[in-house]
Amino acid sequence: AAGEAGRATRKRPAAAAPATPRRILKRPAAAKAGARRLGTAGSKRRRCKESGAVLSPEEQRAAWLKEFAGLLQDASAAGAATPQSRAALPARLRRFRHRLAGACRRGAGRNLPLLQRRQRLALAASLVLYTEALAVPDSAAARKNVHVSVGVSARKRLLESIGREAWDAARATGGEVLQAIAAGGGSASPRRLSLLHRLVSLASGRKHGPPSGELAELSEAVVAALRRGDADGACAICLARWAEGHKALVPAPCGHAVHVDCFWALVTGPRVSASYVGCCRSCRAPHCWGPLALSNLVCTLVAAVAPALAPRSGGSPLAPDEVAEICTRIAEELRAPSGMVLQKLIEECVSRGEPLSRADMAASKAALRRLAPASSGGET
Repeated sequence: AAGEAGRATRKRPAAAAPATPRRILKRPAAAKAGARRLGTAGSKRRRCKESGAVLSPEEQRAAWLKEFAGLLQDASAAGAATPQSRAALPARLRRFRHRLAGACRRGAGRNLPLLQRRQRLALAASLVLYTEALAVPDSAAARKNVHVSVGVSARKRLLESIGREAWDAARATGGEVLQAIAAGGGSASPRRLSLLHRLVSLASGRKHGPPSGELAELSEAVVAALRRGDADGACAICLARWAEGHKALVPAPCGHAVHVDCFWALVTGPRVSASYVGCCRSCRAPHCWGPLALSNLVCTLVAAVAPALAPRSGGSPLAPDEVAEICTRIAEELRAPSGMVLQKLIEECVSRGEPLSRADMAASKAALRRLAPASSGGET
């Protein structure tokens, strides 16, 4: 009886609460369409992988070059394109960079032999460097892009492992890009080709001696694009019409071009009004470069200045004040930090086997600091 009483007074477990129905969140139609596209692309890649249909190195090279040439043509025609195509261009460029950077990180085809894997890695690294010519140079994405940084690191590793000759043989050349543009039946703007010329020069690493064949071909392509756009076009400095054999530079997004020698005259010639410094001499549009193209142009200019720093027979080297003046003029025209220009000049002297002494470097840096506030004022 006591046991039955205890069982009767024992608490019974409370009844479980009824399960609440799960709330189903509906995705918007745009998200569904994006997921459907990603799923289709993923299923295609999965079917290709399962069937063993992997692109050969030649097919992969042709596909990447064709896609890069198409993006270059679309970026050149962005001014005349529809708003929808202009809005889709950054996303296409981002996806293309992502694929190239992924190939650089993963080693670009680990199932391939070592030689073919390095060739594909060099192709991906060079093309991701060239994509700076496709972006808007004054945008934050062009100033600091993770994908381009991956390409720079991959290029550095390849140069250390296989050497410069093997790198030049495996990377995408300027001639291949021009052939891909011609095969697509389109054309590129002089501004994009001028940026591509600087990036190919950076990838090749040629700063001394006569220009290579691919750089000369790109220079001809820039002049041909200028003449195709305006048969009566001329240099914005000397007003000479464009002709075969000229070397042009398009420093501003406005598209007005100048001779390379005329641009050098801007740096070494007399100062002009501060409103023209670092701007197009025709419309005052500011000079604008991506970080890689800017670095190559600074290196090219300081390579022309470095011989004047070495002792000359029957003469004397440049004084620290003169070195600071030249660095400031280069920095003003390119809209680059003057300290970076001086550092590139010091590195160029070291690479030539004629390093500056510590006293000369300290005096040049001190003169540059004194000259910086004065150069920010009006015309002199």
